[in-house]
Amino acid sequence: MRICCESVNTEADEVSAVLGKKTLFLSTLADKPKDATENDPDNSMNLQFQEKYGNIVAHVWYNDGYMIVGFEKGFVVCISAHPSEMGQV
Repeated sequence: MRICCESVNTEADEVSAVLGKKTLFLSTLADKPKDATENDPDNSMNLQFQEKYGNIVAHVWYNDGYMIVGFEKGFVVCISAHPSEMGQV
């Protein structure tokens, strides 16, 4: 598992990890007490990509809530961790 927490924003509250080379786990850290966010599904998500991309080999945060993901078959994907922008092309 590789954890990446790079951001231009020094107060970044997103964390990410590649799970099994196929899934990108994203989570938003909240200022709430631990038990208030522990079971909150809105604070994290798993992103799975099409098999044709291959394994995830690298990912990096940039700006505020955006990420570039690189794959072993040469694909590069830019994604947003903002809920209002998820699924946008």
